[in-house]
Amino acid sequence: MNADNLFTNWNTVTFNATTTTLGSGAITGTHGSPMTLNISVAPSSGTGTPTGDVSLQTGLNPGANPAFLTLSNGSVTSQVNDLPGGSYTLTARYAGDFTYAPSTSGGVQVSITPENSLTTGAVFTVTPNGMLVPFTSGQFGSFLYLYPRADVAGVSGNGIPSGTVQFFDNGSSLWSTPLNSQGNALLINGLAIGTGQHSLTASYQGDASFKPSTSVPVAFTITQASTALGLSASPTSGASGASITLRANVTSSAFAGQPTAGFPSGTVTFSSGGTQIGTASVFPNTLTSSGVSSIATLATSSLPNGSNSITAQYSGNTDFSGSSSSAITVNISADFVIAPASTSISVSQGSTGTNTLTITGQTGYSNTVNFSSTSCTGLPTLTTCSFNPASITGTGNTTVSLKTTAPTSAAVAHSFGITTAGLLFAGVLLMGVPSRRIRSYAVLPVTLCVLAFGSLACGGGSNNNNYNNFGSPGTPKGTYTVYVTATTSDHALSHSATFTLVVK
Repeated sequence: MNADNLFTNWNTVTFNATTTTLGSGAITGTHGSPMTLNISVAPSSGTGTPTGDVSLQTGLNPGANPAFLTLSNGSVTSQVNDLPGGSYTLTARYAGDFTYAPSTSGGVQVSITPENSLTTGAVFTVTPNGMLVPFTSGQFGSFLYLYPRADVAGVSGNGIPSGTVQFFDNGSSLWSTPLNSQGNALLINGLAIGTGQHSLTASYQGDASFKPSTSVPVAFTITQASTALGLSASPTSGASGASITLRANVTSSAFAGQPTAGFPSGTVTFSSGGTQIGTASVFPNTLTSSGVSSIATLATSSLPNGSNSITAQYSGNTDFSGSSSSAITVNISADFVIAPASTSISVSQGSTGTNTLTITGQTGYSNTVNFSSTSCTGLPTLTTCSFNPASITGTGNTTVSLKTTAPTSAAVAHSFGITTAGLLFAGVLLMGVPSRRIRSYAVLPVTLCVLAFGSLACGGGSNNNNYNNFGSPGTPKGTYTVYVTATTSDHALSHSATFTLVVK
């Protein structure tokens, strides 16, 4: 193509003028019904036969122009059955050809009433690989997204409905969405819906060409999510009247790996040997890749003595089914008390004091308490304790003996200091003796030295309280609080008795 010639001669190109005629009179009818149209195109002057297409123009919107008709020998007669509904002016527009210029006919008044429509509803779900498949039933919280869909068409099959579709579930409005260019409506965001029997309907609102219509109900079911119930106790054993905390953990695979979740709610009923001991509310706990969990806790101090078989029952709720736990065992022991006969005993250094301890068991108590020297705490130094008898089964008495230690004589003399003072005193005495007599007394210092070193050796024995070789001061005098702890042989129960020890 020579661009210069095209530009230079553009304004020299001329087309022969044409006249387009829409020969029909006023048009009335129902959408989808055939309407006969007569259209002709002729040169405005001279002779010749225009060729090409004629389009029908409604003046409503570009999508409402119903058809293109092809001229044959300058005219076309055709039945048109998709004139849009409403009242408007219809014109015919000739597009022109290489010889003849475009032209538009005069307008014809049109009045088209809407035809009946047919709406079809459906419910789909998406598979893990992204495919839409029809849905009839599923479990709450499973990998399940519902996509209600509606397809709307005219009874005649002509034209494409426009407007919106309202979705309903069991008569309650869910969502409204517009029809696409093919007359379909789909809730692309999916729909979260609760458990139970559902009946979905799609209600088309209608437009100028199509009357409203409602689909036949589509039935589907959402079943409750299954649950499992775990049970634990803390502690698993205790004395009569002890507080035991029971914990129930309600788990479900619902919403596993999904970003949003519904949690089990309701109540858990706890029982001991088939007898109800309490009910607790269930509260949300966690959402993990394995599903959801909720918890319920109950603190009780009313469990009877003996081996208690504890079970729990989850009530379930609208979306989650109920479940039962396996039994766990909580052992409750009959308790005991320990009491001293005297609140205070007095002893002198080196003597032994005694006190009677009484163990009184509750009904059903039969445990054994073993006593030893380690059962006593709070004793002063150089004091030991012993028991007779050394064990008590059930209810009974034992005598605790507290043996103190007396001070030794070397400690009273305070050994080294006293002996040294004696030697010095002996030296002073010798200074007053005449020299002629010293010889006769020469043996005296030797004797004193022997006595001094002999006294240093007195006391021997152990290193208790750093009194080695210097004797012992014995059990310190004073007032002491003594604790005697009684623990059952199974270590389930432990109590202490206290009394005062006065060492004089």
